[in-house]
Amino acid sequence: MLKQALSPTCICFQTMSFPEGQVKAKCPTKGCGANWELGPEGYWSIRNITPIQAIQLDEACEKFIRSIMEAFRPVIEAMAKWSKGLWDKLVEVAAKEINPKWWHFYKHSKKQRTRKKYERRIQSHMIIFLTTAQAGKFATGKVGK
Repeated sequence: MLKQALSPTCICFQTMSFPEGQVKAKCPTKGCGANWELGPEGYWSIRNITPIQAIQLDEACEKFIRSIMEAFRPVIEAMAKWSKGLWDKLVEVAAKEINPKWWHFYKHSKKQRTRKKYERRIQSHMIIFLTTAQAGKFATGKVGK
């Protein structure tokens, strides 16, 4: 019979130790009472879970997921910041390609109304470009014409 290399942890977070020669065991922790059974592969596993154990298991899973999210938060934020910067640069280059004059008016107009007018023109032409599969028209400046 195979022997499990690591001692499993019960749902009450106690490390289990199993008696030799037995195929069933119960968690000794007061209030837990998880029933463990030795499977045909030689590994111990919980066979039935009480409602209290199900709640404990649910809480443990939530705690685990929160800790994983906290661990990866800096990586996710860095990737989001990097991708937003890249997207902004790509949009800026594409908008300048559509019509440099519109881009200049959009960036340097004093009045909000004028900036909004050219922003919408650029956006509408960007949408036309993105919805058409003809990228050649974009390079020649004939988008939407």
